Amino acid sequence: MKHVRKSHPEPEPLGEYRARFARAPKPPGWKDFTKDPRRREPVKARLRDDQRGLCAYCENRLTPEDESVEHFIPRSIAPESELEWTNLLLCCGGGATRQTDVSTGEDSPFDAASRTCGHAKGAALGPILNPLELPVFPCLFRFTLEIGEIPPDPDSCLAG
Repeated sequence: MKHVRKSHPEPEPLGEYRARFARAPKPPGWKDFTKDPRRREPVKARLRDDQRGLCAYCENRLTPEDESVEHFIPRSIAPESELEWTNLLLCCGGGATRQTDVSTGEDSPFDAASRTCGHAKGAALGPILNPLELPVFPCLFRFTLEIGEIPPDPDSCLAG
C-alpha cells in the first residue's frame, strides 16, 4: 500500500449532489447517489486517475469488472461521511479477475479468504492503515516476493 494523493476540488457531481440535499432532514446517501451513472462514473474516473489505476490497498491493477468505491470510514459507523470525497477510495474486489499466483506463476482467481480490499471491514477490526495518511517516503513495508509476504519495516515505521 502506498500514499494516495486526492485531487481537489471533488468531482462536480458529488459536490452538487451533497449541496442539493444539504438541508434535507434525512439526505439521501451513497446508494441513491450511485443509481445514476452520470454521477457515479465521474467519481470513479477521478478516483482511478488519483490512484494511477491501482487498488488503494493492494495496488493491483483495477479493472471495471473488479472494482468498487470503498468508504474508508464504513457507512455503518459514520453515515454522515458516506458522501465525503476524502472518505472515498477505489478498490479491487479481490476476486472477479484472474491474478498471477506468485508461488506457481499460473493465473488463478483469488479465493474467498483473499477477498479483502473492497469488502466491508466491519467495526470489530483493529486499526486499518488509511492510504490518504501514509507518508510518501519512506516505504513502511518490506516485500518478500518468494512467499508473497508484506511485513512492516520497523526501521521505516519508527523513522516515519
